[in-house]
Amino acid sequence: MSRELLFRTDDLIPNVNLNNIVEDPCREDAEYYFVLEKAEAMKTGRRTLLTNMKNTEAWNRFVKIESGKITYTEEEVKEYESKVTEFLELLCCLCIMTCGQSGRGTEITSLQYKNTMSTIRGILVEDGQIMLVTEYHKSQAVTDQVFSCKNQH
Repeated sequence: MSRELLFRTDDLIPNVNLNNIVEDPCREDAEYYFVLEKAEAMKTGRRTLLTNMKNTEAWNRFVKIESGKITYTEEEVKEYESKVTEFLELLCCLCIMTCGQSGRGTEITSLQYKNTMSTIRGILVEDGQIMLVTEYHKSQAVTDQVFSCKNQH
């Protein structure tokens, strides 16, 4: 992962201290994701990734500069996305093997890291630990209709 996804020249994965992460598990606003609470987090991450890439031969495979603009090679982007998918599949297996099965296939594969307009995220950080919270409502799955506590009397 270090070399293939983060474009590092070593086999080290950056240390992340989960105890420093403060997340409000009750926040339900759309697009909420605790990483975005840190100013410039996404830009900093992109900048780090591109800086790492510049220091490897991957830069020449991925990047083309045309008229002063950076474009990316479609084939390399697809290959990178394939590696990301493979990593996420392995991560899913790792979660199941180390923590026990946290839900059925559709529940575990539908976990989201950030809120949407209709659903709340299922990956949370609390007290330095990552929690995977799955939801399953049999009637909702069968009828394909959303039920909420507000609608029930």
